[in-house]
Amino acid sequence: LLVVACLLSVIGPISFIIIDLIYIMQIFLLVMVSCRFRREYRRTDRQHNQQTRQRMQEISKAAAICAFLLLALMASSDIFDLVAVDGNLSLLLAVITIICYASTLYIIVRDLSQVTHRNIKRMKKRSAAEPNLERPSTTNATQNSNPIRNKEGNVVGMASAAPRPQWLPSAGSGMASVDAYCWSLSIHQWVQFIKSCMATDTWLELAEAKGEYNISMYDVNTHFVIPWTRGTGCSVAMLLNSESDPSPVQLMVSHSWGGSVMESLRAMQSLIALHFVPGDTRIFFCTLSMYQPEDDSPGGLSISEQLNLNPFAKIIERQPEYGMFVFHTTLCEVYERLWCVHEVDEALKANISIYGVFDLERWTEASFKENMKVDTKESKCNLADQAMLTHLIEEGGGFPRLDKCIFNFRKKSKKDLRLAMQFEQVFSINLSDTQEV
Repeated sequence: LLVVACLLSVIGPISFIIIDLIYIMQIFLLVMVSCRFRREYRRTDRQHNQQTRQRMQEISKAAAICAFLLLALMASSDIFDLVAVDGNLSLLLAVITIICYASTLYIIVRDLSQVTHRNIKRMKKRSAAEPNLERPSTTNATQNSNPIRNKEGNVVGMASAAPRPQWLPSAGSGMASVDAYCWSLSIHQWVQFIKSCMATDTWLELAEAKGEYNISMYDVNTHFVIPWTRGTGCSVAMLLNSESDPSPVQLMVSHSWGGSVMESLRAMQSLIALHFVPGDTRIFFCTLSMYQPEDDSPGGLSISEQLNLNPFAKIIERQPEYGMFVFHTTLCEVYERLWCVHEVDEALKANISIYGVFDLERWTEASFKENMKVDTKESKCNLADQAMLTHLIEEGGGFPRLDKCIFNFRKKSKKDLRLAMQFEQVFSINLSDTQEV
C-alpha cells in the first residue's frame, strides 16, 4: 500500500483523496497491529516470557511509530497538492517526505516483518504454554518418589521415578577402561537423551513444581541420569556408545549445572543452526559424560577419581576441532560455578577458541549486555575442590585475566546474538526450533 501510494503521487495528476484513502488504510492497519500486540504483551506471563514479551512490545511500538510517520507523510503530500509553496519550502517538504518514506520502509523490514500468521501463532502458543502448565497431580507420591528441590535447596514437591528407556543399553565397558578424553557422545545422542527425559511423567511433575524453564541439570542428574546409570559403572555417554570404539572429544561444552535444561536444549540446537557444527560431532558434557551415581560399581569410578584424571585439561590439551562452547542460560550465571572458570583457564592455556551460545527465545541484546562483566573470584564450588581450583587459576595468571577474557568473548557473543535475532526477523525462521535436531 505504501509503495502504491508513492507511485500514484509520482506517476501523474491524480486526486490526492485517493492517495489519502490509501494512507488512511495503512494507518488503520498499523494501529490495529499496534493494539493487538500491546494486548498480547499485557496478557503474557511476566516471569517466563521475557523474550516474547519484549518482541511484542517492540512490534507494538514500531507499528505506532510507523502510523505516525505515515500521518506525517500524508500531511506533507496534501500540503504539496493544496498549497502553492516556494522553492525552499518545497525542498523542505520533499526532504520530510523522503525521510518519512525511508523510515517507514526501514521499520517494516526490521520489525513488522515479524507480523506473520506463523509468528503470531508461535508467540501465542509460547505465551500460553510456558507459564503454569497443566501437570499431573503429585499429591499421591509413591515410595519411589524423589523430592523436587528449588534453587535454594528447599523441597517444593515430589516426582515419581522415571521409567528407564528401552533404547538405553544396560551395560558397557566401564569408565576405568576408557581414556578420559574419549568420554564423549554426539550432539544427536545428547538431544535424544534430553528429549527422552522430557517425554516422562517425571518431567511433567518437575515442570508443575518448578516451571519448565526452571528445571536444571541438577534435576536431570537426580531424577534421570543417576537412576538410569546406577550399577552400570558407565556414564550416559559410555552406555550410548557401548557397541562402538570410544571417540575423542571434538567439542568441549562448558555449562552450569544450575542452568535451564530447556535453554540448554535450544543452545545445543544453535550449534547446528548458527555455528554449522555437524550433529554427529562428539562433545563432552560433564553431566552425561561422567559417571554420577557414586555406587562403587565394577568398572565405574567415583567423581573424585574421575576428576583426578583431569578430563577437562586432557580434552583441551588435545585441541578439540570445534573449540569450546559456553552455554549461557537466564536461570543462572555460568561463571558462578568455579569449574566453568577453570575450564576457561584451561582453554586460554591451550589457546583454543571460545564461543558463547544461547537460547534466542529467552535472551535479548539488552539483557545480555547487563551480564557482560563477571567477577570470577566470587565463583564457588564444593569446599574439597575450591582450594585446588583457586590454586590452579592463580598459578595460570589469576582471576583478573579470566575476567578480561570472558568480557572479550562475550562482546563477540553479543554480536552473534544480534545477528541471529536479525536473521530470525528478516527470514521468519526460528533458529531455536529443537524439532529439527
